[in-house]
Amino acid sequence: AVLLDPLHPVAPTETVLSKERLSVVKKRIVEVMDVSSEEVDEALADTEGIGLPAEAKGSAEGWLAPGSYEVGEDDTPTTVLARMVKATIDELDGLGVAPADREEVLIKASIVEGEMGSNKKYMPQVARVIENRLVDTDGETKGVLGMDSTTLYGVGKESGLPSQEDLDNDNPYNTRLRQGLPPTPINQPSVDAIKAVLNPAEGNWLYFVTINLTTGETLFAATSAEHQVNVAKLTAFCKQNPKVCSSGSSGS
Repeated sequence: AVLLDPLHPVAPTETVLSKERLSVVKKRIVEVMDVSSEEVDEALADTEGIGLPAEAKGSAEGWLAPGSYEVGEDDTPTTVLARMVKATIDELDGLGVAPADREEVLIKASIVEGEMGSNKKYMPQVARVIENRLVDTDGETKGVLGMDSTTLYGVGKESGLPSQEDLDNDNPYNTRLRQGLPPTPINQPSVDAIKAVLNPAEGNWLYFVTINLTTGETLFAATSAEHQVNVAKLTAFCKQNPKVCSSGSSGS
């Protein structure tokens, strides 16, 4: 009855989902608020106006907390984005993350989200893989993360498995070619992903692969030899389920 009563209009709501990229959030703001893309770009460029901290280095990617935000008549893209950024800062502060560590935590959490967003139970293990790889500069992985999610982000693809052309594309987000973390987060991470980064599981894993893209079953390995045994299980699954594998990401 309230929805149908013109005397009680329902305020529009802007929603941010975990794993969404800034580009997707931007499009939804344009649609929900009936503003131009240029207006949203101007708001994003106004880092002081939206409260984006200096450690974000001018990029709001990863800083827009997932959730629902009611949009009032007096709201502008700047005020709405400011609430999203503040929600992220409040969340990080509540978890005890120092300002100097915020960006790194969000970058790692966005990778965890990108790799395991639909399978939260493995997030702490993936977070450990990231930590182990970053320090494994003289070992098998040479400090290279090798994550599909960052590689796809670098070429503007939303999902799927990277092609050979994608893997060869030398951009700052190609963690198969470059050591260390990408320059910014690659999506808006969930609080589960952030908590996984702050409390990664204990283990010596350097590799992981989702061997069943239907159930999400994922196996972790400490050596390349062990990993190849697990990869063979994914290969067998894909032979039996080619349609499922044509659109899924499988790990590192």
